[in-house]
Amino acid sequence: MMWKEINPRFRNLGLNNTLLIDDCLYKCMGNVPYSYIMPHPFDSEYKDNYLLEELWPYLVGLFQAPSTLKYVGFSPHGQQPINKQNSHKKAPRFFAWSTPLI
Repeated sequence: MMWKEINPRFRNLGLNNTLLIDDCLYKCMGNVPYSYIMPHPFDSEYKDNYLLEELWPYLVGLFQAPSTLKYVGFSPHGQQPINKQNSHKKAPRFFAWSTPLI
């Protein structure tokens, strides 16, 4: 995994203990399924307590889970995960489905 090459302190990071959190489709599409969550985009029109009321409890549960991939797979959060069946609904035409980068 690339983290080991960037800094040796990250040698213990892997798919079972790393999670990408981003509402941007482009950053999530190339990742392994269940290695990311896509919160709904921030909307400044209403009071947003997402971090405290939704994300924090989810991350506490994730911290207690033995595997990131299993936790996210069994406990979906935010926007619907991207897969080959629904990627055409969310992705721009020029952004084709790709295989995982890892």
